[in-house]
Amino acid sequence: MDTTCELEFSQKSYWDAAPFVARLQPALEKAITEHDGPRCRRIFYVLARYYARTLAIVQSALARKQEPLLVAALDNLLHLHLPLTRLRDLAPRAVPLVLPLSRTLRDRLREDLVIDLFSDLNGSASQERVLAAFGARHLLAEADAPSLGRVLDRLEKEGFVQRMGDRYRRTNRPYTTLNLDREILVALVGEELHAYFAAQGFHGVASISSRPDSFITFFNTLTCQAGPRFVQVARLFADCSPQKTDLSRWNHVDLVGSDTPRDYQVRAYSVFREMGFQGAVIEAPTGSGKTLIGSMCIQDWLDMLASGEKILVLVPTVNYQQQWVYELCFSPIGLRLSRVSESKFQEMIKSLVPDKSHIMITAGPRQEIEEQLAKKQVGDRIDRIKTTLE
Repeated sequence: MDTTCELEFSQKSYWDAAPFVARLQPALEKAITEHDGPRCRRIFYVLARYYARTLAIVQSALARKQEPLLVAALDNLLHLHLPLTRLRDLAPRAVPLVLPLSRTLRDRLREDLVIDLFSDLNGSASQERVLAAFGARHLLAEADAPSLGRVLDRLEKEGFVQRMGDRYRRTNRPYTTLNLDREILVALVGEELHAYFAAQGFHGVASISSRPDSFITFFNTLTCQAGPRFVQVARLFADCSPQKTDLSRWNHVDLVGSDTPRDYQVRAYSVFREMGFQGAVIEAPTGSGKTLIGSMCIQDWLDMLASGEKILVLVPTVNYQQQWVYELCFSPIGLRLSRVSESKFQEMIKSLVPDKSHIMITAGPRQEIEEQLAKKQVGDRIDRIKTTLE
């Protein structure tokens, strides 16, 4: 990646979205005041067409290092985004969620929403019931029977749902949703530049929004002036994260913003975060609160995870494993991630693992793993564990 700042400067003027938005403002205000859903929707899609074109210009200008055009396009995105989100806030039944995604990714997002709906619909459900639940979310306005039927057909073909007469049910096949945080940044910068951003620890718009100073320093290797504007745009788009769109189930307390962490823990977390959670090692004595520092880092990632993505905690002993489970799920000064009580959790563990048995997590050829499990005398539980090796 060429990191020199070779930019194209000229006296050329670029289209300004501000006057265009100002001309639409009276019609927009009238539609909102009169609760005119169809008119709100028409105005939304007029703005959305310019919005999509401007996104393409941002990506092209950044790739070609045309900084004046990039600055103008980022300013236009800011001007267009505000009335779009206002329409969405005031007319959610008529106006879809503001997402800078291609049509292909929006179709994929509909699949995500349908899969998410099945977790709330106990057992099987008819297409009409799925359509009603889909529309009640008011995330995507295009919720009609034909389009939903196509979504269900695709999910059935891929094995994620099963048709039973005129009803559908969710299968057990694992499903991974879109990571909106990542895809929004890809929409802004393109796949090639996104790989460069990710290598520097900026995987999505949330990481840019949370580390603006570090990002501007990095962005200066690509442009000389556009960094602060790009951070502004990233902060707007961070509101489209999985957490904000109710596509994430990771409810937790705000450990980072609480009074629980000590000053040195906050400093260690801040250093680790500024380095993009990579390339740094925290060394501290026993009892100093390394687990809490790790929990703060995990909180920072939870809002960026899509369903199916995971955070892996590696520990050397069962005692450390139990400590992490307690701190993450049950500690009064932890993240409180668990949906069950600590006593219920212990009962679940006892029901799965008999006395004098062991559960091993290992890697290697299947035959070797099964031999190791047999040596540990897991007994009749080995069949249950072997199913995970399929």
